Amino acid sequence: MATYLLKKLTGKGMWVGSVVHGIIKNILENLKNGYSVDYENIENSLIKIMRADINSSKQKLYRQDPKNKVGFFEDEYEIPISDGELNDLIEFAVKCVRNFLNSEVFSYLKKVKKEQWLTIDENKPSSFIFDGTTIYAKIDAALIDNGKLIIYDWKTGRKEDVDYSLQLACYLTYASKRWNFKPSQIEVFEVNVATGKIIKHEGSATKIDWFENYVRNGIIATKSLLRDTKNNTAAEEDFDKVNTLRYCKYCNYLRICKPAILPDGRPH
Repeated sequence: MATYLLKKLTGKGMWVGSVVHGIIKNILENLKNGYSVDYENIENSLIKIMRADINSSKQKLYRQDPKNKVGFFEDEYEIPISDGELNDLIEFAVKCVRNFLNSEVFSYLKKVKKEQWLTIDENKPSSFIFDGTTIYAKIDAALIDNGKLIIYDWKTGRKEDVDYSLQLACYLTYASKRWNFKPSQIEVFEVNVATGKIIKHEGSATKIDWFENYVRNGIIATKSLLRDTKNNTAAEEDFDKVNTLRYCKYCNYLRICKPAILPDGRPH
């Protein structure tokens, strides 16, 4: 249970992204099912959710229910988060939702018919089998329009130079297998609701080949570290501990790992 609890801890940036994704999911599901969208109440709902998460984490309620309650890394490791910083995060999330609602993508999605939708942010990742290994994928939104399979991936990162090619190639590969579309019939849109930037990625067999080669090499490299490949087992003593401040300082598992660089298992 202790390891699972630490696994479920979230950083502030990941938390903001998760909340924004949840709001967008609710908006699109309402549109899909023909319900009216209460635009005036969207921001209030967002702020209410974030305030509740903040208070819940401060009270460490996640320790009793780590699966369903938000737990901040900072609260678990007693790193102070100022009210100003928390307010800035809430304002940033509100900005992201506003950008989405004012985007050309949302203007288009408002016109999409119910039967065109394939998926909207499924609760659990779906998967496909590649070379005997299960590959998981969780698509934010997908629909069919004029014989094209269109995939949307929402981003909330403030940096504009992040390369998501591998992730989007995974979606392309998964979608082609799940919905039986040719790569040339698929378009993937990277939609950054923080910056307003939209990038269209055309599907191609070359991108799928690149992804599959990357994954195949990764599988081979990972299996080479196992003691027993057939039973998928490894031994902890075969792996050296990372002992670098850059990686260790904000690792969820500090408490149980206690790397030498942070001898008491706590950030400083």
